Amino acid sequence: MSAAAPSSLSITLQIVSIVFYTFIAFICIGLPIAVIPGYVHEQLGFSAVVAGVTIGSQYLATLLSRPMAGRMSDNVGTKRAIVWGLAGILVSGVLTFFATLLQSMPTLSLGILIVGRLLLGVAQGLIGVGTISWCMGAVGAEHTARSISWNGIASYGAIAIGAPLGVVMVAEYGYNSLGIA
Repeated sequence: MSAAAPSSLSITLQIVSIVFYTFIAFICIGLPIAVIPGYVHEQLGFSAVVAGVTIGSQYLATLLSRPMAGRMSDNVGTKRAIVWGLAGILVSGVLTFFATLLQSMPTLSLGILIVGRLLLGVAQGLIGVGTISWCMGAVGAEHTARSISWNGIASYGAIAIGAPLGVVMVAEYGYNSLGIA
């Protein structure tokens, strides 16, 4: 006799439990996204173009690191790639905090902030690839579209929550609430 196929709800719950890592990661990515441009422009005194490059550097790093993230997921495992991605988010946050401590040295502060953003981009790639790969391994290739869809919901939903939350936190508590002086 063959075992009963898992229900659609069971598969969805399994996917959601995995893409929860994406949600947590993208909350962290979303929190500073709306406030870093103002910080770079208004607090550090750089142009709006430099502020845009600072934000954009993360996404360039994500784009360029995706092939490496895929190889890493294949070679060391998806869960380990996700752990490395989460660690990268933590280190990026620490670098962002250190950058704010050096606000009196704007060029050094900006350089450290950009390094943190680049690391955040690599972490984003690791988590994105890792969670989708983990989902497909857990629920099967026949549920690839559902895995990718839920990962997208988790990532964009978290940014949609994180960015305005970051603005509210800065308005209420100042830049220090996000590690930004």
